[in-house]
Formats: sequence, structure tokens, C-alpha cells
Amino acid sequence: MRPQSSGRSDPGTVRSWLFITAVLLLFCGCAVMPALSQVQPPVIVRPPMTLIPDIKIPVAGFTADVTAGTAPLTVRFTDMSLNNPTSWSWDLDGDGLSDSQAGDPEYTYSVAGSYTVTLTVTNRAGKDTAVKQGFITVGKEVPSPVAGFSASPVRGTEPLTVRFADESRNNPTAWWWDVDNDGTIDSREKNPVWTYTESGVYTVRLTVSSDAGKDEEVNEAAIIVLEPVTASRTPLPTTNIPMTSMPSIPIPLPPLAGPVQPPGFAWLPALIIVACLLTGAYLLMRGRSSRQASDDGPDLHFEVTGGIEYGEDDAGEDLLDSMVEELEERDEEEHGRT
Repeated sequence: MRPQSSGRSDPGTVRSWLFITAVLLLFCGCAVMPALSQVQPPVIVRPPMTLIPDIKIPVAGFTADVTAGTAPLTVRFTDMSLNNPTSWSWDLDGDGLSDSQAGDPEYTYSVAGSYTVTLTVTNRAGKDTAVKQGFITVGKEVPSPVAGFSASPVRGTEPLTVRFADESRNNPTAWWWDVDNDGTIDSREKNPVWTYTESGVYTVRLTVSSDAGKDEEVNEAAIIVLEPVTASRTPLPTTNIPMTSMPSIPIPLPPLAGPVQPPGFAWLPALIIVACLLTGAYLLMRGRSSRQASDDGPDLHFEVTGGIEYGEDDAGEDLLDSMVEELEERDEEEHGRT
């Protein structure tokens, strides 16, 4: 029969278990603890809630600074889309192609017509498209106006009322008149009337405009306003200038018109010739009458010889007396012979 064991443990067994446990602890402290010291705890980063917005699908929309005009027409478009789009695609002439990817593009229409504009916007949540039919209307090109004017009257005494007439070309729609060139607009009428109350020389400036543009015409010294002449005006000072008597010089009078004289002849020789002719005619007639009275009597023959000399008056008278005496002597001789 075996003997019963007691409830107490054997002291040797207890020591053995304690020794084993100490060895294990020492091993773990020397081998495991350095490796565990190299292991870093995991870092958990949590982003703030504000960096993750609630993204929504964009809603496309846009406007333009002008929607109608004449070619060439430049239009600036402005994006009005909602929900923060990140990309844009513009079809500005309605041809189905993208003309710009800018947020606020600018486009020039050079051909007349009606244009449809399409905008497509996108973000991470999606995309949206806005279409506006016939949004841009472009008319035909209109030439710019050319300024021109006339005025009547352009000269006179103060106060001078002048009527201006617009003669601009290409149909302007607005007028600005500066009729005294002082930099201030005096009238916006097409054909104004202006009264100048002060004398002077005035330059007139006309500016015209229309939807196609504007132009300016400047006419220097266009209006001349003179001071009125009045009796109360102070006479100009006079200076006493000594007068020097000048000898009077007779002014020859033009000769009176008279009968035309034959060239190279004087009156006296002409009278002498006439007297000789008359005397000769008298003697001739007398000789013929004597021959008719006596048929048997000899013929009476007269011969005048000599020449006529031109000279002084006394010489002419002596010549006439000598001719008369010679004729009388020959007459006496002839009668004596008969």
C-alpha cells in the first residue's frame, strides 16, 4: 500500500520553476525589448471637414456687354455659371466648334448675321450646357460720318447773327458745335443759329457721330465780326504837316480838232495855187471871147512858165504880182499886134 502525499509542494520543484521563469524574462528583456523600441506607432491623419466640400453639378449661364451692332462688332462675354465650374467651352458663332476655353472670352464678328452662342461648363460633379439662339445680331458695315458745314453770313458788324448749316456725310446722328472755339459746346442742334455780340475773328468746330464712329471739322477764321462805325467814336489824331507851295505848271491843252491838212502843204501856198488857177481860167475865157468877136484875128495864146517856190508870205505875194504883170504885158502885146 502506497503512502499518501502531503498537500505541500516540493521545495526543489518550486525553485526549478522560478529559475526557468527568470531565464525566460531575461531572454525577453535582452532580445525582444530592443526590437520593440524600433517600432513607431502608426500616425493617423484626419483631414479637416472644410477641405472636402459638397460638390454639385454646375449650372451654365452667361451674359454679353453688347448683343447687336454693325460689323465689325466686338463682344465681351461674361460667365455667370453656378456651382464653381472648372472648365469652359464656348461656341460663339453657332458652327458647332469650340471657339474659346476662357472663362470670359472676347470675340469679334466681322460678317453680318444672327449668331447662336453655346456655353458648356464642367467640374468633378458633372457638366451643363446653356444655349441662346440668335443671341448676337450683327448688321452690315456702315461708313463713319464725315463732318462738314457752312455759315451765312461770315462777315459783318456786331451784333452778327450767323446761321450754320450741317453738310456732314454718311448720316450722323449727333452734333456738337463750338462756334467760338472756347472748348465749350454751344449747341447740339443740327443747324444752329448763333449771335456774336463782340468783335473778333472766330474759329468754328463741329463734331459729328453715329453708331459707325465720329469725325471733327475745324474751320479757322470762319467768322469775322467788326466793330460798328458810330459818330461818337473818337477821331484819329491828326498831325499838322507844313505845306510847301509848288510853282504852277501850265498844263497843255490838247489841240482842237480841225480840217485835215494835206501832208507837206501850207495854207498860203495852197491859196496861191488856187488864185493862179482862177486867174488862168479867167484869161482863157477872155481869150476865147475875143476870138469869137473877130474870126480873122489871131488866136490868143497864154503860156505860164516858171515854178512855184515855197517860202515866206512876202515871197508868195511877189510871185503872184509878177505873174499878174506878165499876163497883162502879154495881153497888151497881143492887142497891139491885132
